[in-house]
Amino acid sequence: MYDAGSSSQKDTGTWQVIPFLKYQGVGRLEAVFVSHWDADHINGLEAVFEWADKSGVSIGGLVLPQAHVVQDEPSQLVEMAESYRIPVYRMAAGDLLTDGKTEFLCLHPDGNDSFVDRNTASLVLQLTLRAGNGEKDFSILLTGDVDAEGEEKILASAPGGLQRCDILKTAHHGSETSTSQEFLAAAAPACALISCGRNNSYGHPHKEVLARFKAAGIPVLVTNECGAVTVRRRQKKIRVETFLKVD
Repeated sequence: MYDAGSSSQKDTGTWQVIPFLKYQGVGRLEAVFVSHWDADHINGLEAVFEWADKSGVSIGGLVLPQAHVVQDEPSQLVEMAESYRIPVYRMAAGDLLTDGKTEFLCLHPDGNDSFVDRNTASLVLQLTLRAGNGEKDFSILLTGDVDAEGEEKILASAPGGLQRCDILKTAHHGSETSTSQEFLAAAAPACALISCGRNNSYGHPHKEVLARFKAAGIPVLVTNECGAVTVRRRQKKIRVETFLKVD
């Protein structure tokens, strides 16, 4: 699981995340990744941790970015995880977690960097599923709320360079401070997803970002229009399904 929170939905852990996990028949979460500790990315976690504890659903660990954010450390989040006996780990650029044919490669942040903003320090992961012969079968880029400064660091120092992805989870809900032209060209996704609330006060997604996707010929699905998005990979084909019908 990568992030669990909302600024527009009340108690999203109880009413959105947990019902989804139950529906999927989840009996264990190998890892809960947190891109950064803004409330809209973590305020559903305590409900999930409590449900997992009471239901016998084990959680392998809470994974945070290995970065120092000036005068802003996630101590309460760490303490909460520890109260549920969930081990806490850190990932930095170059770290790789594997489970069979599934890989999580950390692209950002560099473990030695110091940041003044949580967004810039977001944990950016490339999730790759590999075929039996070891070749890439599917990939999705998970970007948290990383901004243009963080994107520049990724382009300059990503291990092996930024690899093309099939799906891009667009950074910062489609904010104009992210998804630079250079980053988008390097990621070159076949489809992009934007998570944001309907009629949100931030104006997400911004017209400039949508225009960049349009100019690049990349289709975009925005949750305030289509609801939940499900991506399936079967028989070498990628199928993207939306909860609500969209044109």
